[in-house]
Amino acid sequence: MKKNITLLLLFVVVIFSQQTIIAQVKTKIYANGIPKELRKTNFKISEVFVPEPSSFDALLKARGETESSIEYKNKFAVPVKVDYDLMQLAQKDAENNIVSYTLKLIASKSLNLSLKFSEFELSKNSILSISTDFEITDSITSKENNPHETWATRVYQGNFIYLSLSIPKSEINLTKIKIDQINLGFVAVGGGFFGNPGQSATCNINVLCPQGNGWENEKNSVALIVSGGGEICTGTLVMNTCGSNIPYLLTANHCLNSNIQNWVFQFQTWSNTCNPNGTFREDVQFNGCQLRANNAATDFALVELNQTPPANSGINYSGWDRNNTPATSGSSIHHPQGDLMKISLYNQQAISVPWISGGSNHWRVSFNQGIVQHGSSGSALYNQNRRLVGQLHGNQNNVCPNPGTNNCWCVTQIPSIGEYGRFDLSWTGGGTNATRLSNWLDPNNTGAMTTNTTNVSALVSPNGGSLSIVGDASICSGTKTYTLQNNGIQFTGNVSWTSSNLNIASIPPSGNPVTLTKVSSGTVTITATVACGISTTKTVKVGVPDINNFNFLVSGPSCISYNNQSMSFGVGFNSNWGCQLNALAGITEVQWQVICSNPHQVTYNAGTYTCQFPSQVNKAGLSVAFSYPTQPYVITFLFRVKNTCGWSEWSPGNTQFIQACGGGWRFVASPNPTDGTIQIALDEETLKNDKSSDIREIQVMDKFGKVVKQFKYSSGNKRATINMSELRTDVYFIKVFNGKEWKGQSVIKQ
Repeated sequence: MKKNITLLLLFVVVIFSQQTIIAQVKTKIYANGIPKELRKTNFKISEVFVPEPSSFDALLKARGETESSIEYKNKFAVPVKVDYDLMQLAQKDAENNIVSYTLKLIASKSLNLSLKFSEFELSKNSILSISTDFEITDSITSKENNPHETWATRVYQGNFIYLSLSIPKSEINLTKIKIDQINLGFVAVGGGFFGNPGQSATCNINVLCPQGNGWENEKNSVALIVSGGGEICTGTLVMNTCGSNIPYLLTANHCLNSNIQNWVFQFQTWSNTCNPNGTFREDVQFNGCQLRANNAATDFALVELNQTPPANSGINYSGWDRNNTPATSGSSIHHPQGDLMKISLYNQQAISVPWISGGSNHWRVSFNQGIVQHGSSGSALYNQNRRLVGQLHGNQNNVCPNPGTNNCWCVTQIPSIGEYGRFDLSWTGGGTNATRLSNWLDPNNTGAMTTNTTNVSALVSPNGGSLSIVGDASICSGTKTYTLQNNGIQFTGNVSWTSSNLNIASIPPSGNPVTLTKVSSGTVTITATVACGISTTKTVKVGVPDINNFNFLVSGPSCISYNNQSMSFGVGFNSNWGCQLNALAGITEVQWQVICSNPHQVTYNAGTYTCQFPSQVNKAGLSVAFSYPTQPYVITFLFRVKNTCGWSEWSPGNTQFIQACGGGWRFVASPNPTDGTIQIALDEETLKNDKSSDIREIQVMDKFGKVVKQFKYSSGNKRATINMSELRTDVYFIKVFNGKEWKGQSVIKQ
């Protein structure tokens, strides 16, 4: 390792507060090099020279795997195992509480470079940037973290790359970046830079040429796959019958390698001019996938990307056709030699052929415009209806044995032939979930024979997260309209609706939009369900609040120990109070009645109670300060609540028994509950320790504090029986006087 003074690209071109809007990793390519405003001079940087394997010179000469292979994946790089800790090797600098780590990796003879990280964990506000003099990937954030703690890069042109990591000082210990593999290119791949014809044969056709007109939707489904850092294939996102945003991608079985977790997918990698390769747009990169199904017979592999394309990505999912009818014309969209996206067209009926031997399980087409090459493996074959019917395996009649001459592909391979594993046979595959497409692309077994290419913005999140029900949060009378939206746009598919309580509000079983009709008062949850059981809900407050849905809450001491001791009281909904009254039940105000003949002082909750939701509830709770009681008494609370429709009824009386703490004697009332008579007796501890205590008076109070029964006794009385049979069913309070002080206890009359 050595350190020197050089130009350093100022890779970090986003600010920390913007990270929440970055949906995926993007790379820009600049024709004349990275602009000056993104560079910083007089900055130290560490350099590390990557050792090349002893066989690398021979690989450069021989190009490794020959292009005479009948399977059209493209091997272009050799892996070199390393153990590089970026934060240990890089030059470290600090400015404004941000620590920057900068490192340059150099492999002198390599034609291109890519990296695999064995430890990859970025803190919340850190940013990793990777660049050459022409390419810059500047949006690698913690959103790329994954349970495997691995990550891999795209292929960068040239023999060096810069890495720059920026971390807030407080998050340094939360980040780790270690590289365990660097892939050194012995074959030129990709599109080169502006004006470069690219590495594929000259008879390939850029997808933005006139031949690509009408295929704009399908091209947004296609990804260049960097497989294991050393091979190139092509893949296509495919629809499922649920219309859900599950990133299933179809490619070739022979593209699979030991660790697909490190696959890199580049979408929208095309030239914006027809010829030569011209203005590059930003491409969209996703990292890692899981294998869902594969089968060698039709050479298909279905993987699921680890990351889901966001609604604003412009990405589409290709429709498919699983009929066994041969296509009469169509196209294939692909990345030969890892080049910018190309399109090939055919205008003759596809022929069903076997691959090497066995049944006819492949479609063979002859292209009248364009060709396919190594790197095109796994690319989709589309029929005349622009639906996918297969994926590229290769060409059993490959007659281009000279791998060093691209012209070979444009002379001996015309008309070019491509052989594609048949989608209709892959549907049932080997008869198991791991060897067929059906259970992944039609999980509810609808029997659909076709789907259409669809933009991701029209697809539904599998957990319903992109769905929302738009409409008022309350309905006071009559009806209100509710609309199901997906990604902010009215959903156009079939929708089923339900109401959690038809006695409160009714709703039609289908349609969009629908009308909710008030039946009575209360709170309902309306649910909208689309294909495959994906659903979302909305809570609607109907009419004035039903007071029976609200409860009385008490907190504070169980008895009074000193003068002006306070207890708190509130209104609850599902045992939540304060701001939650608004969030859960739409309550904006509470009114109280406090009934008590004894001294007390009421304080409401600071008038308007400001909540974080944001919402406000006026007088959601109150506190009451009590004088030290000389005898037990009852305080009664009534409340009502208000929403946008108006006030509820008053609640029944809610009582709190107030008595002094302490005292050396106690009594027992039994049975409790009682259906008639009740025994009042001093407890055993009192009889044992306080022989002077006896029962002099008993009062029975209702919950409003009114004395409804009263009994007096002579001295020496330790036990009494009182009759409550004529009292109505309710809660009552028994007060007992021992000649010195009162004690109290609540009882239930059944």
